[in-house]
Amino acid sequence: MGSFRLQDLVQGRDRRLRTGWRLLLSLLCYAAAVILATLANRGLRGFGMPRAIAYVTALAIGIGVLLGFTWLLRRTIDRREWSGMALGPLLPGLGRFGIGAVLGMAMIGMLFGVMWASRLLEVLPAAKGAPGASPNGLLLGLAGFLAVGFEEELLMRGYIFQNLAEAMPLWPATLVTGLVFAGLHAGVAGWNLRFAASVVVISSLLVILRLLTGSLWTAIGWHFAWDWTQDTLLGMSGQGNGRSWIRVAFHGPGWLVGTHATPEGGMLWIALELIVLFAVLAWRKRRGQAVRWHGRLLSNGEGGVTR
Repeated sequence: MGSFRLQDLVQGRDRRLRTGWRLLLSLLCYAAAVILATLANRGLRGFGMPRAIAYVTALAIGIGVLLGFTWLLRRTIDRREWSGMALGPLLPGLGRFGIGAVLGMAMIGMLFGVMWASRLLEVLPAAKGAPGASPNGLLLGLAGFLAVGFEEELLMRGYIFQNLAEAMPLWPATLVTGLVFAGLHAGVAGWNLRFAASVVVISSLLVILRLLTGSLWTAIGWHFAWDWTQDTLLGMSGQGNGRSWIRVAFHGPGWLVGTHATPEGGMLWIALELIVLFAVLAWRKRRGQAVRWHGRLLSNGEGGVTR
């Protein structure tokens, strides 16, 4: 037996920082980007910058900081190719982004329609004295959820999933990514095991979208559209802020429809997520494209699907 060395706890045989430590660094970088964006927003408003401009500028700072940190981690700590993030140039990626956005918006729309038709959801009149929706609010919601979608996807289905999938088969890499993503939302009011399970399913769907399209932009588009449609447009979460276009009330048990704080925790939501997940897999398999769940990803992000 070889002698124990403390260095072996942090460094693998390839002389790189072990995967767990790299993932911890990425989470710390994400936290730093969020904190810096928050401080920038307060500082810019303190200097008299209009609220909307300060907010959008701070979002851009947060995105830039996280993008820079992630690039440094990938190139200097991972010592691997940036292409492994599956984040191609913006303009060619807009088509993939659009595909994801349409799917995310359609899923929320289906849930809204089913719940409204079955009287599990009621559309309410605007609250007396509430500011209601405005073009400015809708645009700020677009900017905010676009930033959330980009940052969380770059962290989760980009950096964390890629590192895990290089070290283990795709199916445990997908599961662990989902569990980390669920843990990232542990501070949400009303967080419970159903909500965590739903987040794991959503994460798995986003992994599949990344793999089958070869682009993280698809997952970014879905994430952005799901959040914005659910919260700002249809008011199915984040109630009480008076900024959603529609104001609704849920009727029915929480285990079925969820709550405004954690709507994804309803079994109705989880059922739709699973249906879409398996439908996407089945559709792509019929077209000769299947996920290689027992395989691993190459450092450039390739190798996850058969074509």
